[in-house]
Amino acid sequence: MKEIEDLLREKKEELEALEMPEDMEERLSQILDKEKRKRFPRQRIAIVACLIITILFSYNYEVLADYGKKILGYDTVMSQTLQDLNELGKGQEIGKKVTFKNEVELTLDGIMVDDNQLLVFYRIRDPRAKDGDTSFSMIPTIRGLFKEYTPSSGQGEFKEDQHELIMVHSFEPLDFYEQNLKFQGNFESNGQFEEFSIPFSLDRRKAMGHSIKQKINKKINLDNQEVYLKNIIATETQTLVKGSLGSPLDLFREQLLGEQVRPEINFNLIADGKIMEPLGSGLSTSMKGIEVEHRFDALPKNLKELKLQIKNLRVDKKIDEIVEIKRGEKKKIEIEGQKIEILHIENSIEGRTEVTIESQEDVLLPGIELIIDGQATQLEMTHSEEYRKTNQAIVKKRILSFKGTGEELQLKLKHIHYEKEFNEIIDIPIR
Repeated sequence: MKEIEDLLREKKEELEALEMPEDMEERLSQILDKEKRKRFPRQRIAIVACLIITILFSYNYEVLADYGKKILGYDTVMSQTLQDLNELGKGQEIGKKVTFKNEVELTLDGIMVDDNQLLVFYRIRDPRAKDGDTSFSMIPTIRGLFKEYTPSSGQGEFKEDQHELIMVHSFEPLDFYEQNLKFQGNFESNGQFEEFSIPFSLDRRKAMGHSIKQKINKKINLDNQEVYLKNIIATETQTLVKGSLGSPLDLFREQLLGEQVRPEINFNLIADGKIMEPLGSGLSTSMKGIEVEHRFDALPKNLKELKLQIKNLRVDKKIDEIVEIKRGEKKKIEIEGQKIEILHIENSIEGRTEVTIESQEDVLLPGIELIIDGQATQLEMTHSEEYRKTNQAIVKKRILSFKGTGEELQLKLKHIHYEKEFNEIIDIPIR
């Protein structure tokens, strides 16, 4: 034991006698600093990256969550275009409802907004209905800051298993300043009326604007009818072409002379050689004349060529013509350029006068009367319609049946409706 202690003591004395080199401290300090510099950048990069991700995620969480939402349950009443936009989260969820006194629930699920229209998605559910035994009606409006926006068209489906009607309603486009709105109207069920109002705020981040908005400024003359194509507005939900027929002078002439003309122009919108799906059309009168608009599906992406192909012009004109007719005599007449032939007149065993006429397929004579011995009688029915094809068109033969018989006969014509075919192509420059 004493030998071990003596050995340890000697080693201790040797260690204490050792001297440290003069530059040892500096060398150790440099090594430590170098190791710190190697480690710190990695730590700093990781910390900064985490901070950036945290800040971005915190700032945009609401936006990302909002844009990922879809309006659910309306696929069957949406066009493919609207379904695609909904999948992309372009709709704005609302999710507000009212319950009426009879327990029927009205839910405003969501909206879509662009420069052409406001689309409203809502459903009406009657929990008490059985086997579709439910009855209600409603004409909604959107109340804005200074005015009401009215619906232009709608599409719906009744789901019997859920006792629920789902609807997509198109309203006129909102003014640029609108933000706080109300979905309102009168709800009628079994003769009982009840007012409703659902307030909501428009999220302008979801408004889709437009892709094309430009003037056409093209005047054409179709069968002495002036047609003015004004402009085109293309958005992600639809394409709208606006124009007018006639002029304020034409409307003044109608009122002065008692004549009324309601022409309707029909055309195709062709995008990159493909005919776009028509969604509807409208006609209205104002101090500016007869305003028309045609709605088509949304235009394709990266559009290169756009054309309008005019198909036909439909005319509905108020007239005042009296035509003398006789039994046993054929007669050809021409009204507004349309040829009508009186083929046969006879008395039926039921005490009616039956007049057989033939004209082009599209020629109609609404409100026609037969004056029998000075007494006017209304058209009772049209029957025995037959069609045949000529070199120029399809003609239609039919029998007009009037109550009563007599010797002196006159046809009184009040209106005429006809179509005229065209095939005119108008190029629309894309800017």
